[in-house]
Amino acid sequence: MTGGKLCLGTVKIGVPSYGYSTTIDPDKCNTLLPAATEIGITCFDTSPRYKDSERIIGNFVKNNKKKLFISTKIDNLDICDEFVVSKMRESIFESIENLGHVDLYYLHQNEISVISNNHILESIRQLKNEGLIKEVGASIYSMDELDFILESNSFDWVQIPVNILDVSFYNRIIESNSTIKIAVRSIFLQGIIFHPEMIIESISDANEMISLLNKVKSLGSQYDLELIELSVAYICSLPLIDQVLVGTTNIRNLKRIERASRILLNTNIKSAIGEIASTNKSWTNPRLWNKYI
Repeated sequence: MTGGKLCLGTVKIGVPSYGYSTTIDPDKCNTLLPAATEIGITCFDTSPRYKDSERIIGNFVKNNKKKLFISTKIDNLDICDEFVVSKMRESIFESIENLGHVDLYYLHQNEISVISNNHILESIRQLKNEGLIKEVGASIYSMDELDFILESNSFDWVQIPVNILDVSFYNRIIESNSTIKIAVRSIFLQGIIFHPEMIIESISDANEMISLLNKVKSLGSQYDLELIELSVAYICSLPLIDQVLVGTTNIRNLKRIERASRILLNTNIKSAIGEIASTNKSWTNPRLWNKYI
């Protein structure tokens, strides 16, 4: 078996209450990570912000013989802080100590004023030149941020939100003819696509979300596919996506996701979903929800 494009997002390992899906018993981490590698998932995405996640993954990496691809992040940099560059370096040194190595280092939860700051960008280049990190990326939330990334030559990767209701960020990259590597996150909208009723009072367009989800479910039923399978299969079918982050902590669901990643959808269903998902929908941005972590 092979995990293909799949990358295990590990926020719930350190922050079990994150999102709207089930929480995880910390003891289950001992079986979750080995289960992921057994089905071919060799990429793990983490962050110092996820509390013990880096340490737990680092312990697993040190005792695992497989070559694992590790990405981590730095969040909420303040360019008005005169020590921002030194704090960034301290963060990456701490991450390397926790994880053993870092393949990809993301600027995460940072506004465009940060990701375009010359001092920040020069510091990142220096980290690469020193061999402390292999590649650098930006995890973005707005089209303005994405446009800057695509015009800049400073980043190897961009991490974007993509789900079965909204692939507008992905479409923008394809239209740009950029060769940047693409990682996609929030493919289940933190679990909301399975439980939209949980935020019906948190977003103004909840009814539109539910209506579109019902359309997608109807499409899936025509091919005997449930929503989780259809979501994964569709996103994994999109060309030029290098990584698809999945944040489940349920081993049975993880195996189901891996199987779904290998489902080949026919042209008709892909076209129908593509039409639904082509336009940018502000309500797919967790920053605009009343509850945001």
